[in-house]
Amino acid sequence: MRPEGSRNRARGQACVEFALLLLVFGLVLLAIYDFSCAIRANTVISNVSREGANLAARPAPGTQPDLQGIMDLLAATAQPLDMAQRGMMYITEVQGDTIQAQEAWNKGALRVDSRIGTYTPGGAHPKALDLDALKLESGERAFVVEVFYAYRSLFSGSMVTLDKQFYSRTVF
Repeated sequence: MRPEGSRNRARGQACVEFALLLLVFGLVLLAIYDFSCAIRANTVISNVSREGANLAARPAPGTQPDLQGIMDLLAATAQPLDMAQRGMMYITEVQGDTIQAQEAWNKGALRVDSRIGTYTPGGAHPKALDLDALKLESGERAFVVEVFYAYRSLFSGSMVTLDKQFYSRTVF
């Protein structure tokens, strides 16, 4: 038979161990949740760029694509992401290996430059960067939709900064 004091000590030790284990378990669950949110954000960005390229390349018959309207629509369908506060989009028309036109989303707060090059209206048509695998002939054209999103981790603002800028590009 054990004395009463040692039984109370064992219970106290079990409570302390349980509290420490619960803290570690809670942190692991938060990290898993944060990682799954990052995966979801990356998937949404990928879907937005793919759908944007599809919409830009297939306007209604006899019309030019309304690129700002397409980007507004894409931002509305990117829920739960806040594209207006943390996102940016570019739709670029490429013919051959040069940029013919480019439009930046006018409601995006994130300030980033297009990774394939920047077109200046009225200026020379710059060569499209990083599209060598596309191999368009001189008369062929394609639309490139780039989507940027600044993901904020649950652990942002702590000593470890886990913010990441997601990027997706689709050529259609």
